[in-house]
Amino acid sequence: MKPQTSAVLDYMRTHDGITTLEAFLNLGVTRLSARIWDLREEGHEITVTRRRVLRRDGSVATVALYILKEESNV
Repeated sequence: MKPQTSAVLDYMRTHDGITTLEAFLNLGVTRLSARIWDLREEGHEITVTRRRVLRRDGSVATVALYILKEESNV
């Protein structure tokens, strides 16, 4: 497993999910969707939901929140 992929998996196991901004700020990962693809290829079940967030200018943006389904022998 690639170091960034492993870091994303560890983060998702200890948090309620991960967004692109969290991946960048906390892990230095700039291509989260590629790491999610890697994890899915390895058999991890990951769902994506949309979360509305407030921007600094007061407008609303929609971001993806990737959530790791509870593991059972992956």
